[in-house]
Amino acid sequence: MQSKFLFLIGGLLAIAACSSGQKKQEATMPATIVQTTKEVTIPVVAQPSAKTESKQNEIVCERGQEKRTLYIEAVEPKGCKLWYSHYSTKDPVASSKIANTHCEKVQTIIRGHLEEAKFNCSGGEATVAKTMVATTTPATTPAPTATPKATVAPTPTPTPAAKHSPTPKPSSSATPAASPTATPAKK
Repeated sequence: MQSKFLFLIGGLLAIAACSSGQKKQEATMPATIVQTTKEVTIPVVAQPSAKTESKQNEIVCERGQEKRTLYIEAVEPKGCKLWYSHYSTKDPVASSKIANTHCEKVQTIIRGHLEEAKFNCSGGEATVAKTMVATTTPATTPAPTATPKATVAPTPTPTPAAKHSPTPKPSSSATPAASPTATPAKK
């Protein structure tokens, strides 16, 4: 009975403590609010059209009658969503809330898999990157020369039995008394 009473009082105090802070803020606000207006001009920036954006973000891969599409959709404020469509389905396969780089990486990976499966892909920024690589590499590259590698024998690791066994003392063949087999054991 006593614990129920304490629990009830504690709950009421918590509710009262949370609600009293808001009333104080309303009471301290000034009675008169002075409004100031300022004219602000916002420069109009030309937005890229949807056709331009889709050409940069859409990759179409075809093989015979099959058609696959990878499309990056911009998500506000600066995220992305990668859509993959095949046959009649369209599914999101990647998304990011931070930047487009994640969607672009996944799009490049999927494009590579489709090209390995003999799809002919066109569109997107990956084609620009491929042509730039092809034009910047020299026409002839020297063949790599084979250099022999030095082999190093691995160091033997002691086995648990070898760790605990006594190590024999070095013996010399000139003194038979020093060898462990020549001297009888004393008790």
